[in-house]
Amino acid sequence: MNARNDRAYPMIKQIITLTTDFGTRDGFVGVMHGIILGKAPHVHIIDLTHKIPAHDVRAASFLLQAHTPFFPKQTIHVAVVDPGVGSDRAVLLAELHGSYFLAPDNGLLSFLIDQPNVNFYRAQKKEYWLPQVSQTFHGRDIFAPLAAQLANGCDVNEIFTEVAKNEIVPLEKISVTKSPNSVRGLFVHYDRFGNLITNIRREDLHADKEFIIQFGNTKINGLSSSYAEKKRGELLAIFNSFSLLEIAVNHGRAVEFFPNYSELEITLSW
Repeated sequence: MNARNDRAYPMIKQIITLTTDFGTRDGFVGVMHGIILGKAPHVHIIDLTHKIPAHDVRAASFLLQAHTPFFPKQTIHVAVVDPGVGSDRAVLLAELHGSYFLAPDNGLLSFLIDQPNVNFYRAQKKEYWLPQVSQTFHGRDIFAPLAAQLANGCDVNEIFTEVAKNEIVPLEKISVTKSPNSVRGLFVHYDRFGNLITNIRREDLHADKEFIIQFGNTKINGLSSSYAEKKRGELLAIFNSFSLLEIAVNHGRAVEFFPNYSELEITLSW
């Protein structure tokens, strides 16, 4: 007879993720940690990334959309890529299935607008911010204190005011365009290895079709099954771990070959 397993597992701590364009050269990220832990010492902070290209709201939105589904429910996701810091742009909170997304209202959270069960709020009660709010570091002065309040189980309606979806600042649409013989998309980001990531997903394609990939004056015939399938320095196309099409160079950096990648459309035709 099997012994009953009475092993006790520790409860998961409240998780806060941070996504910014702050980098790690200065102390901005560490200060945000300090503010959060000073107000909510029980939380577990995960630095999702702090190397978003400066002011690149579209890249931040893309990465947040791609990465946050892998976190447990109840996670608080804080994203501060904020070219309008110090202006009258709003501070936005989104709640979806018990998880929260806190960011500037500059399009960063617009990928959530089409979700049927999402609720949006704006932060308007300044007594929950730091006493002195700078014009240049709202990550420290506004977003970190609000994240800590959420982690402490605050009543959202005491701190935030609910707003309608049509009041949210949208990001320029980057949807895939489909026709019977092609799929057209955009490059939305490049990763640490210089791979150029598109918004084309595996399910956008006909699995049984051979196709040609074209962007600018460059053509690639079909997909590779691994980076090593090509010789060093050769260009290739592959679906990455998020099932998104990317353009890469084996042992190289595709972004160095195509520095204007964000201006290019990419078409797969068969």
